[in-house]
Amino acid sequence: MVVWYSMSDVLPVAAGATSAEALERCEERLGYRFNDRSLLTAALTHASGAQHRLLSNERLEFLGDAILGAVVCEVLFHRYPEYLEGDLTRIKSVVVSRRTCAKISKSLELQEFLILGKGMATSPTVPPSLLADVFESLLAAIYLDGGSQAARDFIIGNMGPEIDDVAADSHGGNFKSLLQQHAQREDIPTVRPESLATLYPLELRRAGYRTAHFGKWHFRAPAGFQPASQYDEFEAIGRNPYFRPLPDGTRRHETDLVADRGIAFLRAQPKNRPFALNLWFNAAHAEDNDRRPGSGHYPWPPSVDGLYEDRAIPPPRLSDSGLYEAH
Repeated sequence: MVVWYSMSDVLPVAAGATSAEALERCEERLGYRFNDRSLLTAALTHASGAQHRLLSNERLEFLGDAILGAVVCEVLFHRYPEYLEGDLTRIKSVVVSRRTCAKISKSLELQEFLILGKGMATSPTVPPSLLADVFESLLAAIYLDGGSQAARDFIIGNMGPEIDDVAADSHGGNFKSLLQQHAQREDIPTVRPESLATLYPLELRRAGYRTAHFGKWHFRAPAGFQPASQYDEFEAIGRNPYFRPLPDGTRRHETDLVADRGIAFLRAQPKNRPFALNLWFNAAHAEDNDRRPGSGHYPWPPSVDGLYEDRAIPPPRLSDSGLYEAH
């Protein structure tokens, strides 16, 4: 026997829990606007708050778990071509763990929007397992509503820092990742959410500019902030590793990749419209002494070889008045 239910059969905890205003606030937290808000409502509905378990977020959670694992695996595969299978597995297990999912849900304050049964609603705290479940169910809802790219953007936007931190720790870590972790532990303030509405890329877009960012991206913003929403075109290109494998089997330095994206953007701009292009290249770092051909962190591309040389700098002639007169 098959029993059909509609979304009107869902029983929210309190009046207004699924109001248009509440769902809109939830969308703002997620950085994604749904075409079909019934998917958002379903993703927020715990089994205790639904008239039937088929109307809860359990099936969405099942799908979201699979999507999360697949996207994270793909990101790790392309971002760390020098890592062995065991390294990638360890990183993935931490990144997609229920603890990490619950942490992100808590940072987004999604507990405010959960649809729970009366028994659970009276509890002063929301169990971490429930927070982990709702992250996966929301991911699935975004996938069904907006497709694979929307789901991928949501995952990378929220889990990108986690991936970088876990990867750094798995290979010995570095001072930069330790500093970032310290900032998270000490709750160092991020950019205030209200300030995000006045960032220069948005101001330029409102003024009619085409905007783009390619290259390094490090921005201490609230969880859920989608950097791509600030620009017409956006791609974060990091330095780990410096040389990236391409589909044709060759490798290309990240500096060249950033420049390629910038040149393509410039060529595509109409002559009668202003634009703002931000290219952020990665500097060589002290730990980047790994110069394995084709895979190491050699800090500059072959195209600049021979353009620099060691030169002895003579001591300044401080007694020469001509130095001062020249300025």
